[in-house]
Amino acid sequence: MAYLLAGAAGLFYLLYKGKREAGDRSLQRKILKEYQDLFDVSTQRLRDVQRDLILQVEAGLRGDKSGLLMLPTFVDILPTGDEQGDYYAIDLGGTNLRVLHTRLGPGKGEGEEQDIREWPIPKECFNTDSGKLLEFVADCVEEMLVEHPPASGALPVLGFCFSFGFNQTALNNGVLVRWTKGFYGKGLIGEDIVGALQCVFRARGRAVEIPAILNDTVATLIALRYAEPATQLGIILGTGTNAAYQERIDRIKTLDPGFKGRSEHMVVNTEWGDFFAASLPVCEEDDWVDAASVNPGRGRLEKLVSGLYMGEIVRRALARLGQHAGLFGRADALPAALLTPGSLGSAAVAAMDEDESADLAAAGAALATLGVARPTRRQRRVARALARLAALRSARLSAAALCALLRHLGWDERSRVVAAMDGSVFCRYAGYRAMMRDTLERLLGREAAAALELREARDGSVRGAAYLAAAASRYDHAPRA
Repeated sequence: MAYLLAGAAGLFYLLYKGKREAGDRSLQRKILKEYQDLFDVSTQRLRDVQRDLILQVEAGLRGDKSGLLMLPTFVDILPTGDEQGDYYAIDLGGTNLRVLHTRLGPGKGEGEEQDIREWPIPKECFNTDSGKLLEFVADCVEEMLVEHPPASGALPVLGFCFSFGFNQTALNNGVLVRWTKGFYGKGLIGEDIVGALQCVFRARGRAVEIPAILNDTVATLIALRYAEPATQLGIILGTGTNAAYQERIDRIKTLDPGFKGRSEHMVVNTEWGDFFAASLPVCEEDDWVDAASVNPGRGRLEKLVSGLYMGEIVRRALARLGQHAGLFGRADALPAALLTPGSLGSAAVAAMDEDESADLAAAGAALATLGVARPTRRQRRVARALARLAALRSARLSAAALCALLRHLGWDERSRVVAAMDGSVFCRYAGYRAMMRDTLERLLGREAAAALELREARDGSVRGAAYLAAAASRYDHAPRA
């Protein structure tokens, strides 16, 4: 709360006391007040967001077009913490590949050892038509298997965290829909990624078991669930945003009518970044960001919340103040960088917000990056205020979306529940976590909010893949009555 009050005090100074510098000061204050009113989202509006998100969650589970995707993951068994033995995992979803070896046991939720290796993906592998990507993956797995071989005679068991768009029809089957994140070409599109990787291993004379494929959000949930049974949700708040949670299988109407699960529950991948409703606090800058994106009209919640867009929203707000209210002097002589999309990153937003130095050095550095020579104190204060407001809106909406999932699940607010969290915005930005906690207390009340734990799941994508592989393999090989 003290963190939020300090930010409010700084904005109060700008709105009502900062009257000595050039430019249309009255218009500057008016524009800042607009952002303050919209981004410091009211509790009632957050409740409206919750209501609308719950409606779209329920519509998505029914398969209605008006709903979120609510993708079944076929993760209908979760680790219990009793799994033991050697397991491996692959994490493919960006510019680096990670491979993990872990030895689970001997006690419940314990691991005797763990090794995570990381390799930069060679440039030629980004062209998927080259056929080199899965060969590179297999090379790295082989390196790990040589150093950490499984028990004598045992088949290596691999979990596969694959953070690209794929359609899933079983826990160990994922058909690639499209490449993103700099990968290009048509290689493997329309193919089962698990089967394709197993073919690469077979061609080398290596037999492996790959009982599970999953994305990073689902893996984050599972990574914490292994040792913490109260974990019900996995949430990513980083470059993008998404959430996964456990749903009753009988409520997932998009499953084949004859589907029989291994339990009564299945993890659902919400793809909540696509949520949009009139209740969301959207400004003109958000519409420009959406129009300039690679997916206009989609991912609207993600564009209000995630790290990929936060810096751009602040840059556009600063440009508006420069163009229409003279914050940086003559409107026809603004720095080119200030008017260049993508020139302000979200790391700078976090640095400005958390900077408590007397001269607001982080804001000065960010403005210098935007081409503002010798930023004045008022300009720094404005930049810092906008950074805090953009982060505050993101934290408020993330907290409201989390609460919506809990309401949908019928959470008993007296019982402890854990949300597994990952992503750079949440994990590296302490002020953001404080803003989320404040919002949860507003929406749930202090007592209920105290029963909700947001816990970081370190290396969640690769650890979760290994734990799920362990649980699935253990179930598949267990004797049946």
